[in-house]
Amino acid sequence: MGVAPFGMIYGVIALEAGLSPLRAQAMSAIVFTGSAQFLTVQLLANLTPALVVILTGFVVNLRHLLYSASVAPWLQGLSGPWKALLSYLLTDEAYAVTIINYRQNG
Repeated sequence: MGVAPFGMIYGVIALEAGLSPLRAQAMSAIVFTGSAQFLTVQLLANLTPALVVILTGFVVNLRHLLYSASVAPWLQGLSGPWKALLSYLLTDEAYAVTIINYRQNG
């Protein structure tokens, strides 16, 4: 529920920046972090070079590396495909709930 308002705001901003509805939706499927979506749309609207857009998105999302490292001890026994799926679904909100649960319940 908390993500829906951000999705709607992103959609409006993406369309106003000139992205087609299909590209805006595709970006939501590929770029799973809201901060990177907002940032990327603004950079694209300003005709920023693609390499700068990609590197900026990468830097903004480096925190996910730290999230992954902190939950790794609890996920060691999982298969590679399962870990890949979980890494795709790792958001700030999911991390906060998960790390509390792991620390309290193991």
